[in-house]
Amino acid sequence: MGEVQICNLALMKVGNLSITSLEDATKEGRACKLLYPLVRDELMASHPWNFAMSRADIGAALLATPAFQWDYAYTVPGDCLRVWEFYGSTAEWVVENGTFLTNESEEIYIRYIKLITDSSKFSPSFISCLATKLAAELDGKLSDGKKRASFLQELYSRLLPDAYSLNAVEGNPPIHTDMQSLDKGNFSWQTEGR
Repeated sequence: MGEVQICNLALMKVGNLSITSLEDATKEGRACKLLYPLVRDELMASHPWNFAMSRADIGAALLATPAFQWDYAYTVPGDCLRVWEFYGSTAEWVVENGTFLTNESEEIYIRYIKLITDSSKFSPSFISCLATKLAAELDGKLSDGKKRASFLQELYSRLLPDAYSLNAVEGNPPIHTDMQSLDKGNFSWQTEGR
């Protein structure tokens, strides 16, 4: 589904409106051109959507030593919306001004939310959330704004939880080493309480 189709889904929620391109000279076209990328990026950065997750070894791009607190600085990929995980490490870290700061000096692997602009890569549930969030923003610009609260209610109470659930069940991730199944160890569910 293309950007224009996603915008039209949002516009249909607001009223009987549509555009043929993001370059439309109509107020709907101008509003979609302005709001669509902002709403898309905000929603994408808010959750580790499977379609937007990426991995990078940033250990080779060592920058100058930070002024204080941290020993090392590394360049975050240019398409990074948000660093999600410092993979394989429990070391402290922060991202400041596009720079990954930590006291670790070796094997700097990150998982991050990558900016995806190709809407054909979006999951259907993300598209539904995006169209609804965009409708909430467009409602105040193109209409009286009375539907905004109901759009946000639908988004946060139904659409996002469903989308998060669908996103979570895709794949079979490894169990973390600090987790064990209930039938292992001293407190087995089979023997506990007998």
